Amino acid sequence: AKLAHPNIVSVTDSFDFDGCPVLVMEYVDGPSLHNFLANTRPSLVQVEGLLRGILSALKYAHSSGLVHRDLKPANILLSTVSGELHPKITDFGIVKVLDSFKEYRPSSHTKAGVTLGTLCYMSPEQMANSRSVTVASDMYSLGCILYEMVCGQRAFDGPNSFAVQAKVEEGIYEDPQVVAPGWPQRFYDVIKGALEPDPAQRISSCEEFERRLFGEMAVHSPRSMLPTLILEPDAIRKGGSKGKDKGDVKVSDGEHPVAVRTKLWV
Repeated sequence: AKLAHPNIVSVTDSFDFDGCPVLVMEYVDGPSLHNFLANTRPSLVQVEGLLRGILSALKYAHSSGLVHRDLKPANILLSTVSGELHPKITDFGIVKVLDSFKEYRPSSHTKAGVTLGTLCYMSPEQMANSRSVTVASDMYSLGCILYEMVCGQRAFDGPNSFAVQAKVEEGIYEDPQVVAPGWPQRFYDVIKGALEPDPAQRISSCEEFERRLFGEMAVHSPRSMLPTLILEPDAIRKGGSKGKDKGDVKVSDGEHPVAVRTKLWV
C-alpha cells in the first residue's frame, strides 16, 4: 500500500469482512499480459513500451526495498491509454523486504529453505531458498517474460515441475534467435544476460537491463530532463524570406550547437 506508481496496481484500503481480511485495489479494465500473449504476438513497439513501464515500476519497487519474487505475465495487467498498452504490476503477495529496509519488515516473513513463486519464471537461487533472493531474481523473471513476448513460448517448460527445475538450474532453453528470428540483436543479448543461472553473471538491476536494451540515455536522462533541440536555420538570421528553403540547420542542446546538413521549410 506504500507503493504509488502509475505502473503498479494501487492498494487503496483494507478492512475485515466477516472475519476475512480484504484488500481494496485499483481496478484495471484490461487483460493480463498472460491472456494478451495467448492471443497476440506483440510488435517491437509494443514490447518496448511494455518493458519501459515494467522496468519503471520495478525500479521504483526496488528503490523502496521490495523484491517482487513472483513476476510473471499473469501478474501484469494491461490497460489501454491513448491507444497504447499500459502495464501495471500486481500481486505483491510474496514480496521480500530487503534487509536495508528493516523498518518496513513485517512481523512474519519467509523461512529459510522455503520456495515461493512460479517455477517457469523463477530464478535458480529462488528455487533453492526464496529468502535469500535479491533484485537480480526479479531481473531473471523479467528475462523470462521478455523471452515469452519475443518467442511466443515460455523459456522454461516441461511435463512436470522437476523437468522445469532442471532446465532452469542448467540454463537450458531454446535459442530465441532460432525460435524467433528477425528481432534486433539487443533483444537476444538481453535475454541471454537476464537468464544467466549464476546471479553474479546475470543482468543484476533494472538500470543495467534498461541500458543494454535501450541505451545510456534511457537510464540516465528522464524524459522530462532530456535536452530540448532548438532548430535555428542560418538563413533566418540572414534575413531569408518565408516559404524558401533555408539550407543548413543548427541543432543545439542549449550549450553545444552542432551544424546539421538538412532542409528546412518555414
